[in-house]
Amino acid sequence: MRIYLFMVAVNGVQLLSSSFFTAIGKALKGALLALTRQVFFLIPLILVLPLRLGIMGVLLAGPIADFMAFVLSVVLVSRELRRQIPRSLGTCKQ
Repeated sequence: MRIYLFMVAVNGVQLLSSSFFTAIGKALKGALLALTRQVFFLIPLILVLPLRLGIMGVLLAGPIADFMAFVLSVVLVSRELRRQIPRSLGTCKQ
């Protein structure tokens, strides 16, 4: 149980990232980010890892999927913030 729940702490970042994209009008990106952990990462890992690692592969699939979704969320949000910040600075009056 400890192994499976190891990376649960970073799940909040993925949830916030998904909400962030939805809030700025990029709902498709937000929806895709919401699906990354469960659909795009976890299901394939649960199918592949047990072939090599047995039951340990099933237990490791959760933390690996959480970490991959976390990294993807951080990358996408940081890219979006880099695009948004120069636009907002250009509209400020000095």
